[in-house]
Amino acid sequence: MKSQIIKEEDEFDVEDPEEDEIEHLVGAYCQKQPGYKRRHFCSYKLFDDNDNFIAGASFLIRAEMLFLDDLAVVENERLKGYGSKMLKEIEEFAISNGCEKAETSIYQSLPFYLKNGYEVKYTREYADKRLNQYKLEKKLK
Repeated sequence: MKSQIIKEEDEFDVEDPEEDEIEHLVGAYCQKQPGYKRRHFCSYKLFDDNDNFIAGASFLIRAEMLFLDDLAVVENERLKGYGSKMLKEIEEFAISNGCEKAETSIYQSLPFYLKNGYEVKYTREYADKRLNQYKLEKKLK
């Protein structure tokens, strides 16, 4: 198994020079604010020994928070522990970058997150329970 985490600074590829100027000004202003911490957009990829993609995720690190965006495991590789392995490595990476708490918002896979130590902080319920939205949190430290 091989995993890879790619961490990018909060930079934008904007071709319009005027928009570049605006982003520069906004960024300069934000950096002067007390307690400002740069955002890091990150991705995670897990491959088997033959370099076949097994699982991936995208997430954001901001100040002391890890914001999980998308986590996915290839369908025929599910229920083999890869999702939990991926989540643990992401959380360890976040802790090493100063994060104290993780947060995500999901529509599915609630049992997976509960099994991995997340707690439901908010539920938006719908008549069709398959559409319920959950905001989850976990203390990392």
